[in-house]
Amino acid sequence: MSCLTKIVCTIGPASCSVEVLKKLIAAGMNVARLNFSHGNYDLMREWFRNVRTAAAELNKEIAVMADLQGPKIRCNGFPGGSIELKHNAEVIIAFSAEDGAPATATSPAIITTKFQPLAERAKPGEHILFDDGYLEVVVERTAADGVHCRVVVPGVLKPRKGINLPQTDLGPLPALTAKDTEDARFVLRELDIDFLSLSFVRRPEDIQDLRRIIQEYGKDVKIISKIEKPQAIERLSDIVAASDGIMVARGDLGVEVGNHKVPGLQKRMIREAIARGIPVITATQMLESMINNPRPTRAEASDVANAVWDGTDAVMLSAETAAGNFPVEAVTMMRQILVDAEAQPPSAFSSQLADITRGLGQVQLDSSGTEIGMSMGRTAVELAKLTHSAAIACVTDTGNAAVRVSTCRPAIPIFSFTTSLTTVRRLALVRGCFPILMSRIPEAEMAFIELERVLTERGCVHEGDRVVYTAGLPTLKRATTNTVHIRRLRALSPFRRDEVVPTQSRGGATMAEERAHSAEETKEFLKKKLLPDVIDFLNAESDTVAQQILARIDTNPKRHAAIVDLVSKLSTSLQDEAHELFDLNIPQSTPTISGAEATVAVDPLPDRDDDYFDDFDEAPPADSPSSAPGIASATEATATSR
Repeated sequence: MSCLTKIVCTIGPASCSVEVLKKLIAAGMNVARLNFSHGNYDLMREWFRNVRTAAAELNKEIAVMADLQGPKIRCNGFPGGSIELKHNAEVIIAFSAEDGAPATATSPAIITTKFQPLAERAKPGEHILFDDGYLEVVVERTAADGVHCRVVVPGVLKPRKGINLPQTDLGPLPALTAKDTEDARFVLRELDIDFLSLSFVRRPEDIQDLRRIIQEYGKDVKIISKIEKPQAIERLSDIVAASDGIMVARGDLGVEVGNHKVPGLQKRMIREAIARGIPVITATQMLESMINNPRPTRAEASDVANAVWDGTDAVMLSAETAAGNFPVEAVTMMRQILVDAEAQPPSAFSSQLADITRGLGQVQLDSSGTEIGMSMGRTAVELAKLTHSAAIACVTDTGNAAVRVSTCRPAIPIFSFTTSLTTVRRLALVRGCFPILMSRIPEAEMAFIELERVLTERGCVHEGDRVVYTAGLPTLKRATTNTVHIRRLRALSPFRRDEVVPTQSRGGATMAEERAHSAEETKEFLKKKLLPDVIDFLNAESDTVAQQILARIDTNPKRHAAIVDLVSKLSTSLQDEAHELFDLNIPQSTPTISGAEATVAVDPLPDRDDDYFDDFDEAPPADSPSSAPGIASATEATATSR
């Protein structure tokens, strides 16, 4: 069973092969994370190719995220792989490119690091933590050979583990280091990735530095800001506004601010991201025990579920899939927890989510600079709730319309139709979105029928289900979202399998691209399948209509025969009209049947210059129709903004 919350998996030695990656994708992985804190460029190339190959073989699209290391302080390696730090033992932290050394009978253990400011700025009495706080020392003195410390929390220290100095003033450190710049250029030059994660963000300017590099290469790569420093919390709103997504990086955050503050900060960050309409990932130690065990602890399962109830878009696995003994089992367990958490009643979810979604229009503006886009998204979600719809479907060029619907956190899937592979992969990180790549979007008058065909063919919805659609009509004009449309599915035809053909998509991966039918093909399809239903209905109902007229209008039995004859003639006339309709070309605007549709109009959008609109949506041209044509068939209601 699919879940609405997305799963990010870190790729490493335990999961880098094509066969294991295929199992991870089948188990529920949506985004593959390449951690540039470990490995070299040759490994990253190989792992990236393997991800794309595995996805192609399964006919899936998986987003790829490159995670930049940032100014992360790490220890070097050790002879034999690790060293043991014993309680109350002396240890020296030295600036060096060489490996450290274990303690001997005559000398203390030596931990080396390439981060020079540590030796220069650490002061007596300050605490230094290793490996997300699992080991701890306190500074006693500084000397020419390094910083002399005493072990407070003992344990085994492995190579390349992080070092945190929560009490030490390290001065101004850039979030984008020389290594990060080099890594980012490598990724943008050689790998077709979808997201770049920036570590240790402290101010919005850090994000702009990375964005300028992305723009140099002309790429549409989204930036995920990792929130793990106290300074980032102080400027959270500004950082969220400058980012394309954020990550609640609880490991370093807990070390920096204290673990007791992390739960509250997690909820605050998720709320802020939802309000701004960007995806949020909850990360670090979610199923940590599954590195070595086939099952998680109860506390870990509760942690994952609570992230869902907080409203997170995605949850992330780190060492569980990168280096653990049970990578596939970890993803499978994660999906099971997510499915069950999402199935809980609304009372399980954060009560503040409703307050956030009610105020979304005040924060999220559409490409025309108005609240209409967000209002349409909210309308679609509310309409789906009131009508107990099975799904929401939207036509979107860049994914912005789907994101606006997702931020309202509906409990049903959002099927996003787009012609952009970049958008398909972008939406892999957005809660509840299931993107469908199309070769082209059908014309306005047939759009909803064609989308319904695709959803039915894929088994996404079934006969009798209601689906709420959003689109910018006319579709071929790439208009901003201006229509909300609801349809109940009827069994129109046993769709042929050959009507959906797999094609080769950009980026080297295969994706099932839906072949849009021409107007003539659609007419023939309706003539063969819909027309017989119409004729049968008219024949079957004519007598019933006559009896109702007799009962309600005229009780004189002398006129019964005349009334029945009149209704029969009307039925015959309607059948002739139906035959004539399908013998002629389908008109550009389907007439609206009185009572079958209801329209709600808002003020028209003001005319704007083309360059006013951002790259997420495009405004309808000035000569476009002011309203979308109605579609009478199977329509229950339509809300249209002109």
